[in-house]
Amino acid sequence: MERNVMNTSTLVDTIGGLRVGESVAYPLERAHTVKTSCSSYGMLWNKKFKTKIDREARTITVTRVRMTDAGKTK
Repeated sequence: MERNVMNTSTLVDTIGGLRVGESVAYPLERAHTVKTSCSSYGMLWNKKFKTKIDREARTITVTRVRMTDAGKTK
């Protein structure tokens, strides 16, 4: 399930509340902040996030993944 986030909640609250398999998209202009937050808070919370950039849509999507899936690639 993917949702787009405007300024309704903070980035940290939103990614912290993601369940495994859930995704959220942000404007590409926030890519640096999004990637840094996923890395830093994922380590603190013992959660794993993957990010994907869509250049055409100009978005970055964060997906929460299971810790055992962290090293696997498709």
